[in-house]
Amino acid sequence: MDDFNKEFSLTPLKHQFDESDLHSMSLDELKNMRQKVEDKVQNLQSELSDLAFHNYRTYVDVSTTAEYCREKFSQMDILMRQSSSSFPALEEQIDQFKNQSTQLFNEFKLLGDVESTNFLIWEIIRLPKLMEKCIRAGHFDQAYSITNFALSIKQSKLVQYPLFKNVVDYLLEARHSLLDELFNKFSGPLNLANSIQIINNIRKIPYISKTQLRISILQYRDIYLEKKVSSIMSEPDFILRVIEVYRECMYDTIILYLAVFPETDTQQRFVNEDTRWERWTGSSQNYLLQCWAQKNIERLLNYVQCFDYTSLLDIEMVVSKLMSCAFSFGRMGLDFRSLIHYKFSQMVLNIFQNKIEAATKSFTSNEKIDLIDDGIFESTQSELKKEINRVDLSAPLELCIWDELCVFGNSIINALNEIRHSIYINSIHRVFNILHFSFQNIFAWLDSFLSNQENIFIVKKATFLLIKQFL
Repeated sequence: MDDFNKEFSLTPLKHQFDESDLHSMSLDELKNMRQKVEDKVQNLQSELSDLAFHNYRTYVDVSTTAEYCREKFSQMDILMRQSSSSFPALEEQIDQFKNQSTQLFNEFKLLGDVESTNFLIWEIIRLPKLMEKCIRAGHFDQAYSITNFALSIKQSKLVQYPLFKNVVDYLLEARHSLLDELFNKFSGPLNLANSIQIINNIRKIPYISKTQLRISILQYRDIYLEKKVSSIMSEPDFILRVIEVYRECMYDTIILYLAVFPETDTQQRFVNEDTRWERWTGSSQNYLLQCWAQKNIERLLNYVQCFDYTSLLDIEMVVSKLMSCAFSFGRMGLDFRSLIHYKFSQMVLNIFQNKIEAATKSFTSNEKIDLIDDGIFESTQSELKKEINRVDLSAPLELCIWDELCVFGNSIINALNEIRHSIYINSIHRVFNILHFSFQNIFAWLDSFLSNQENIFIVKKATFLLIKQFL
């Protein structure tokens, strides 16, 4: 366009006239001026013709472009009118985009904070491992504080998020592990101060009742007893060691139980002055302890009764040990010496009965009555009397005729000698019945030989020796 203006620019007039100049000009000058103006007009028309001829295509393009622009602007006007109705929705979406961008920025900032190791969420996530460390290290107060913190999170809105909910559920479930670890302390040796502290920690856990606490403590003490007994079973003095183990474990358990679960003032008001004669009753708060103690006393006595004793002297030593153990529990209302007396008197009598029955069976198992001939006995009787004059005989010399009867008699004497320190006055009747039954079997055995006429004389002689000389 600049080139066009340069090429086809109109030639400017050489003279500019004011109205005052026209008044001062002559007629000829005016005519000349008119002629010049006409010449200029003709030149201008000629230039315009040349311009139109030489720039026809340009004019055509300009007109086409103008028409195209007019159509486009018409379309734009239509589109703008149509789009004007969607401007409110677009504005709303722009506002929504702005809000979401702000939220995204805040979340991105929060994510940056979360990535920091000092952020609180990481401390909460690490709580389960911290809980396990506290339990293993025995820091039960700290472990319980962590569970309380988890409980406070559970009561807040944070539990709506799965991350916090999983941590809270794990920590609350870890209370069971904490409880097991606390109770496991009672399956070993007891320290009164530490045990009381452990029980106080257990009491903080809400879902265990007082009765459950008492029963669980006694059950774990049973576990400790079983472990101790198992560890000494192979020792030669097992039966004496097991009495000592039961005495120590039961004594520590009873002391702890009475210290942690004392009787009420109302019940203590009616306690006898001499506490050695105090007895637990079914209405006592310590009834569970009584049942536990009686059960373990029965188990101890079963161990003692089932032991294979070599002699009654061993039994007397065990009874002495048990009596001392029972007496030590007297001031706790657990004096079981009368039970020991009954159990072991029956045990001694059973051993005595077994020995008498064995001797009787051995004596009556002979198929014949083997007596020394009277002639042989009379020929040697004088010599025997000379040899034994210097000593006192405990049995008639005539018993030498029947060797089996002498062996049987010695067995009875040995059995009676073994129980002479262990038998009580109320057991004499049973001893008599055992011996009475034994002699009944012997006489029945002698009667079995009367079916043969050849044995009548020997049976009479044997009966005479048994009644006259032996009994």
